[in-house]
Amino acid sequence: MLAGAAASVVLWLLAEHVADARTANRAVLLFCFLPPAFVLSMVYSEALFFLLVGLCLLALVRERWLVAGVAAALAGLVRPTGLVLTLACAWAAVAAIRRHGSWRPAIAPLLAPAGTQPAAGLQRAPVRSVHRDARGHRGRRGLAVYLLVRWPLPAPVLVYVAGTAGIALLSSNITSLPRYLLAAFPVLIPVARQLSDDTYPIVLAATATLMATLFWTTSLVAWLAP
Repeated sequence: MLAGAAASVVLWLLAEHVADARTANRAVLLFCFLPPAFVLSMVYSEALFFLLVGLCLLALVRERWLVAGVAAALAGLVRPTGLVLTLACAWAAVAAIRRHGSWRPAIAPLLAPAGTQPAAGLQRAPVRSVHRDARGHRGRRGLAVYLLVRWPLPAPVLVYVAGTAGIALLSSNITSLPRYLLAAFPVLIPVARQLSDDTYPIVLAATATLMATLFWTTSLVAWLAP
């Protein structure tokens, strides 16, 4: 729960940097009340992973290369899909090297994959499953990328969101798909920015109601189980 709260703060800082404080407030509320967000209070890897992802992306847009690389490496230890952050770090580093003529940004992509191999060894089966399913779901991946590139986000953040959404949509585990897609949470920034003042409260109320229903239904089933 502490990691989930910290991830919300980091998301606010990222959204405020990308857009403004109003958008940041909206994005965080959407993040906290999305139906699959109740897993942030459970002993799952999502909360810690989201915190590290947010720190990495915030560091990239602020050009804090060492922090970005360390956060990406730790995210790879938590979940193997953290490898997507390596692509985001590489994209940001190449752009910064071209702008400034300094090789210091290369620190981030060099450190980022450091944690990936141990995590891949511990969670090899899910990785194999995603790789196997990729052959049959290229259409869904292409649709996700097409939709994501229409929204204004900094390039490194967009690379992470597109990669994470693509991996989630390639998975054959439909039951966990909402959890997997929640990892693309920075996409809430443009969503929060584009919703009108009339639509936003309705969307927030609907998502909060769905989350509460899902939480209590799951709790009831667990309580009734022998």
